[in-house]
Order: sequence, then C-alpha cells, then structure tokens
Amino acid sequence: MQIVLLRNCVSSYVFILLLLFLPKANAFYQSSSAYVGFDSYLRKSDMVSGFGEGIFDKNIPEYNLYVGYAFNQYFSLEGGQLFTQNVTRTSVSLADTIRFGGIIPPGAFEVAESKIGMHGSHINLLGRFPLKETKVSLLGSMGIVVLKVKATYNLIADDFGPLDLNDQIIPFRSFSSRRVIPRLMLGANYQITERLGIRFLVNYEFTSKFKNIAVKTLSETFSSNRLSFKNNALYGIGLTVAL
Repeated sequence: MQIVLLRNCVSSYVFILLLLFLPKANAFYQSSSAYVGFDSYLRKSDMVSGFGEGIFDKNIPEYNLYVGYAFNQYFSLEGGQLFTQNVTRTSVSLADTIRFGGIIPPGAFEVAESKIGMHGSHINLLGRFPLKETKVSLLGSMGIVVLKVKATYNLIADDFGPLDLNDQIIPFRSFSSRRVIPRLMLGANYQITERLGIRFLVNYEFTSKFKNIAVKTLSETFSSNRLSFKNNALYGIGLTVAL
C-alpha cells in the first residue's frame, strides 16, 4: 500500500514539474475578477512540551473553502472557512508525566483516548507576482483567522485496569478556546487554463495566541498547568476557479 502511494506521489510531482515548464498559454487576472477556491493542508500541531507531547503533536488534515476578488493581476482579497478533521489518538502516559493539565501520580499510568479539532473563518490580502513568459505566479499574503480549538482527553484504563463507561465520565477532561490568529502565507500558482489554477502554499499561523487555557472536568477546572500551543506551520495544495 505504501509503495503504491509513493508511486502516486512521485507521478504527481513529475506531472506538476512538467506543467510548470510549459510556455505561457493563458492570461489571468489581467482585469478585476471574482474566483472561488479549495485548499487542502497538512497542519503540524504542537503544544508546549509536557501538555500534549505524544498526544496532540500530530499532523492534522485541514481544508479551506474561500471566495476571492482580484482587483488586478497583482492583488486579491480572500475570505472563507477552514476546518480540520477531528483526529483521535490512543496514548499511554507514565508516572510523573504532565498530561492535559494534571500530573500522573507515582507508580501509576494512564491509557487515554484524545481528540482534537479546529475550525474558523479567515480573511487575507494576497499579493501576486507573475513570472514573465510563464504561467507561474509567486504568491504572498497576510491576514487573520478566527480559530476555535476543541480537544478532549478520555481516560480509558489505568494501573488498576480498564475503566467502564461510568468510571470514564469522572476523569474526562476537555478544553475549548477561540482566538484571533495572525497568519502569513508564501506559495506559487500555476495557471492551467484561463479560469483554472493550481497553487502550492505554506502558511504560518501564530497559534501561540492559544495560551494559559484551563482544562475542565465535570467536578473542577485545573487552574495550574494550563495548556499552551506553539506556532503552527501548514503545507498545502489548492485549486482556484475564476467565475
């Protein structure tokens, strides 16, 4: 299965490289125009060491639907909605480890199922620098995203053995937080036809704005050992269609 996926990836990259070196065939964004787009990202999500290491430090698939308006061939304004898959992971944590706002007691261990997901809306100003005699444009943008992060930590077993459903409810922990996050983007666009373009992107989001988040249970809120994020890098590919 992995060999087939590797072959498909190699074939895709070869096709893309061939496209990039074809001569220019179509002009796009020569005048103002509206367009829609879809981007697919891989988000590298990190939390401050000790709170999510081995639990939330994972690659999360993310998708972005947006509309844009090109004022000319150099500047556009884009806005839309982004959302990730809800990624679930089962992990084992040993004694004296800080996990999701709490410390595992000496001589104990925890087996937990964790889940994390994000969604939000964004707006950004995009600049475009067309390369002469090609169908390629360099891209750069800055903007903001109103991002909401929700995560859960569900204890399913400990050193005494598996927990039944009623016992899992008591130590169940969660957090939910919304922040306004600055973001920067660099990339390149290849114009396949006059209306259809493909672009390759690297986004950098200042998710360290998510800090000092209190973890909640049914009975209490952890006021110490609060959770914080590191900044996130996102790597993506997308399509744009002129209207």
